[in-house]
Amino acid sequence: MKLPKFKIRASACGKIMGSLNTITDNQLAEMRKLEAKEEVKPLTTPQETKLAGLLVKYEKSINAKPSDKLPETAKTYLKGWIKEQVYERRKDISSKYLAKGNECEEEALNMIMTHYNMPFGYSKNLFRKENEHMTGECDLDIDLLDLIIDSKCSFDFSTFPLFKNELRVNDDYYYQGQVYLDLWKRKNYALCYVLVDTPKSIVDNEVKYKCPAGRYEYDDRIEVERNIRESHKYDKIPMDKRIKRFDFTYDESVIQRIVARVELCREYIKEITGELV
Repeated sequence: MKLPKFKIRASACGKIMGSLNTITDNQLAEMRKLEAKEEVKPLTTPQETKLAGLLVKYEKSINAKPSDKLPETAKTYLKGWIKEQVYERRKDISSKYLAKGNECEEEALNMIMTHYNMPFGYSKNLFRKENEHMTGECDLDIDLLDLIIDSKCSFDFSTFPLFKNELRVNDDYYYQGQVYLDLWKRKNYALCYVLVDTPKSIVDNEVKYKCPAGRYEYDDRIEVERNIRESHKYDKIPMDKRIKRFDFTYDESVIQRIVARVELCREYIKEITGELV
């Protein structure tokens, strides 16, 4: 059979790009901390040296480019893609995290729109766009603001990125956002993590998993179950502690890297299948 021409889905773009030699999250946090200190009072000589080194590493990470060789993550992804085409099936991926995201998406988007005073009249995007190399379906397209918004429902408070300052330049969601911006021809992107109450059916499953018959005495089980259910309720928490927003702008150089990587993926598919795709 002849395979269709490979195009990368926005949500999977990070899988073909691979890791870049970038500054780590801890190093980035230390850099921001030193920058904040410098605004208040002069740094010591060791601190100045440390900050200078981190700034150089950060600058390199911003301008880092993927190698001209496919990473193993890309090869694994492409083999899975080929199987999907051959057998005309998509791998069924399900989890409690995806279940909550799907069930709570509309509520999350409404929270974002209200919290940031977005223009009235916009709703969840239902259309997929594609070009020669990429395909994707964003959550919200706010054309009046030249803005794409994507929401991510954290499963609970422990997975909510309260202390994260920004997305690293090679995060999966960073690549995903750049693809959306290119497809919709927008300049600005906002990724918003949201804490909403977990649907009862999902919490019920959590209770069954964490409180199996025989693990606790009756009174202890009641207390454990109560704690589980309470840990999935967030309506009493201030809104600014329930939404975390990360913004960045369109970067044509990133799109050029993605296009180059897609072309490399097509060569790899041809190599292992013998098909011209």
